[in-house]
Amino acid sequence: MIRRRNPIRELQAAVFTILSENQEYHVYDGVPDDAVLPYDLISDYKYEVVPDKTTDIVIIRLEIEAWSGYDGKDEVNKMIADATQVLTAWPIDLSDDGFKVIDQDVKSGEGNRHGDYYYGILTLEVTIQNTGPP
Repeated sequence: MIRRRNPIRELQAAVFTILSENQEYHVYDGVPDDAVLPYDLISDYKYEVVPDKTTDIVIIRLEIEAWSGYDGKDEVNKMIADATQVLTAWPIDLSDDGFKVIDQDVKSGEGNRHGDYYYGILTLEVTIQNTGPP
């Protein structure tokens, strides 16, 4: 039996850093009460284990929400475009944590209205192999 490790914490931290350092919007994993729009929120995730008896590989789909107070879709569209460019231009490095990123790409997105606000959701898909304890 293989010992599996789930890299969601490490992935979320890396995505937070990449977005925070390479775009103009605030990034949160929990929105504080005093947050001012626009901002990005690292949101829901799903993961699946790639079935294999000798390697530990997981595919994680991480959602990034872009929230805007602008009365229209233009700002959200710009935010989603910026996040897409950033998350496909900067490689995610989890090697210090004992993981190897095999693949990363933005796989889907959508725009929605929530009351008086517009928001978009971008889905980042990352394939990660456990290379051992850091």
